[in-house]
Amino acid sequence: MQKRIRVTIGLGVVILLLISACMYQLREGSVAVITRLGRPHRTELNAGLHLRYPWPIENVYRFDNRKRVLETSFTETLTRERKNVILLNYAVWDINDPLKFLQALHGAADLQIAEMLLDGIITDAKNAVMGNYDLSALVSTNEEDLNLAAIEQDIHTLVAQAAEEQLGVNVYEVAILRLALPQDNIARVFEQMRSERGQYAQRFRSEGERIASDIRSATDLEAEEILAEAEETAAGIRSQADAQAASVYAAAHSQDPQFYRFLRSLEALEAILGENATLVLDTESAPFDLLEEE
Repeated sequence: MQKRIRVTIGLGVVILLLISACMYQLREGSVAVITRLGRPHRTELNAGLHLRYPWPIENVYRFDNRKRVLETSFTETLTRERKNVILLNYAVWDINDPLKFLQALHGAADLQIAEMLLDGIITDAKNAVMGNYDLSALVSTNEEDLNLAAIEQDIHTLVAQAAEEQLGVNVYEVAILRLALPQDNIARVFEQMRSERGQYAQRFRSEGERIASDIRSATDLEAEEILAEAEETAAGIRSQADAQAASVYAAAHSQDPQFYRFLRSLEALEAILGENATLVLDTESAPFDLLEEE
């Protein structure tokens, strides 16, 4: 009886081992490639328990198929005007074709190796794209020169195509995470920024001078109009005053012509002879004849 029990237990263990060897579990968010006798046989994309031939007939390579974020290493590249710039990028990716992915890794099934290969693809894309742009597209005080979105889009286009063809992965986004400049480029960048700021300042000064000129012109025109109006008013007042004076003189002359002549002669004499004036004239001529009259 004991022998039968041991045999039954042994058979049960063997059966369990055979069942275990003929089944594998795939977790949610994972994919698998099944090879048969060392050659790719099929891919499995659905989570759950699946059948297979036991090892070494078939082998299962599992991959985490959730989206991953790769932060690239700092790489130095050249712009169109041959200036060095150091860029740090990040990429969002996942596995699209598990079989191609496994073949690209040469059966290693190591995601770190995949990220190294993807890092190289991104570096090649950065070098190709930055050769079409100036440094001002990345660093500039003029917003019209900045073209970061177009650069990231061009890099993403190249990376997505190469990654799908070479690694069998989807690349959803490639963006610039950090920008640095070599030490010998910093002075040139600051000089460029100062030049751009100088252009802005000159533009503002020119605009200010134009506005000031317009204000001065308007003020001069207004002042001339005010002066013209004042002179016109003054001329009218003078005309009225002269008319009133003439009326007064005429009234005085009509009342006593001799006395009027006498006063006018005194006024003329006072106007001619200032202080400390010495004249030698004929006293018989008017108005100096008044000097002899009592």
